Formats: sequence, structure tokens, C-alpha cells
Amino acid sequence: MTAIDARVARWRRRIRHTAMARALLVGVGAGLVAWTVAGLTIASGSLALGAVAGSAAALVVWWLSAAHALSAQRAALWLEEHEPRLRWALVTVLEADTSPG
Repeated sequence: MTAIDARVARWRRRIRHTAMARALLVGVGAGLVAWTVAGLTIASGSLALGAVAGSAAALVVWWLSAAHALSAQRAALWLEEHEPRLRWALVTVLEADTSPG
């Protein structure tokens, strides 16, 4: 693994961890809202409903973030979108590493 591959892999992990943290926070928020609303309307089962709603919200946010399927090339594209000075250098290097011949 080259130094560029290692850096892209590190950023790929950071993007995934950020997406997981975001999903977790949304899930906790949705779970608390569902628990509060259920506690005001129905007395029993409000904690279970909050847990299910929070888990479902976290799963949906994680899935929609597409970080679960983030390839090295997509991570390189993301980096280059946010750092235009690179001028497609990462993608070019990664494509050269994976091209046959």
C-alpha cells in the first residue's frame, strides 16, 4: 500500500465514522422524541417504542449516507471535491494503481 492509499483509507474511515456518529445522534434524538410522545399518550411500552424508533432512524440515516458502500475512489472524489487544489491527482493515482497492465 502506498502512502496515498494509506491517506485515502484514513479519510475513508473518518468519513464512515462521521456518518456513524451522525446516525447515532439522529437515532438518539428520534428515540427520545418517540419515547416522550409515547409516554404522553400511552403509559406502557413507551421505552420499547422509543428504542425501536431510534434504531430505525439511525439505520435509515446510516443507509442514506452511503458511507457503508464508500470505496477508495469515492473517498478520493469526496476529498477532491472539498480540496480543489488536488486537481484530480488522487483519483488519477488510484486509477493507475487499479488499471490492468
